[in-house]
Amino acid sequence: MHFALNKPVSNLMTDDIPGTKPTAIKFQTRRVSDMSNPLNPSYKLPSYEIKPATPRKFLRDGLNVKDIPGSSPVQRTLACKRNS
Repeated sequence: MHFALNKPVSNLMTDDIPGTKPTAIKFQTRRVSDMSNPLNPSYKLPSYEIKPATPRKFLRDGLNVKDIPGSSPVQRTLACKRNS
């Protein structure tokens, strides 16, 4: 039979990980001004630049198997035609 131990259960605690508890003192908003309308707030959003896509480097054609002998059908020609 299992007896209860006299020690705290700490397997589900996250107190030792920094940033897992809320800190209301350090809260900062991204609103442009403090006097803005809370029903229609304006935020300063991060900006970005669109980079043009670089073309991929061609390494090989994976579907081309002409260099493997026996991988393509052989075209047979008849040596002589039938007399009909």
